[in-house]
Amino acid sequence: MLIVKENLVVVGLDDSAAARGALDWAADYARMMDYRLIAIHVRQLDVPAYAYTTHPSEQDLADADVFLRVQRMYDSVSPEHDWRLIRLAGRPGEELIKRSKRAALLVIGTQGHVGIGRLFEGSVSHYCLRHSNIPVLSYPHSPQHRQQRGKRSRAAMPYAPGPEG
Repeated sequence: MLIVKENLVVVGLDDSAAARGALDWAADYARMMDYRLIAIHVRQLDVPAYAYTTHPSEQDLADADVFLRVQRMYDSVSPEHDWRLIRLAGRPGEELIKRSKRAALLVIGTQGHVGIGRLFEGSVSHYCLRHSNIPVLSYPHSPQHRQQRGKRSRAAMPYAPGPEG
């Protein structure tokens, strides 16, 4: 089966610093390449469907709070008119792979979970890297990387002389 690729970048979002870095990078890249961007936030479903009630649970309220932070993060990159933020429920890795099949690139932030941390939390980035049929950019989250990115940003700013000339 032939899957036609679109000029599209998909970025996975949660409310982490790693996702923030991935979104910033993906937004810059999409603008540079004149691609559309779709940001996807996936709410992990841990509660079986039969446990549904009409009253919001503490988990529902926490999920709404996380999505509000994700929405603010997305809005802070000044999205273009054809960009979208999509909210889904399911398994994050599986949903990102499914929704990015026609994209040119999938961008994900990495938390750096290793060992027991990966065992307990799983790794969305690891899942995506193993299962994607398109290129995946894994954006690292580390204090050292943020410092280097900040230095590059300052170095790329145009020179503006101060009041003394």
